[in-house]
Amino acid sequence: MIPHRPALTQVILVACVALGVALGCGMAVSCGIYRLVQREERRQLALLYRNIKIPPFEDEDEASDDGSRESTYLLPENEKELEKFIHSVIRSKRRKHMDSKRIKRKALLTQEPPTDGVQPSAEAWAS
Repeated sequence: MIPHRPALTQVILVACVALGVALGCGMAVSCGIYRLVQREERRQLALLYRNIKIPPFEDEDEASDDGSRESTYLLPENEKELEKFIHSVIRSKRRKHMDSKRIKRKALLTQEPPTDGVQPSAEAWAS
């Protein structure tokens, strides 16, 4: 490589190897986080599906036991729409949470540190 600077070639080689290892570890961590988020979303969807109740289409006085049981089942096309809606709710809640965290962080950064009630006098600034 560079015959008159063997130490420089070793430093460059070590830096490249370290960068490669760091990139590999970063990819592994991001993949792990992505899988955890997907698992949490699936868990929330399953919980919402379990708790969902669809009201019967008939009036209460016209409803029979068979009709009310059949109307509580989701049709496949309605399941897709419901899944899209639930995903949008989860995304909006996550976005709202991240925005509130960002606003709090900005508020903490813009706050002046407390001075413990002691105000420096004009003479202290002059000297």
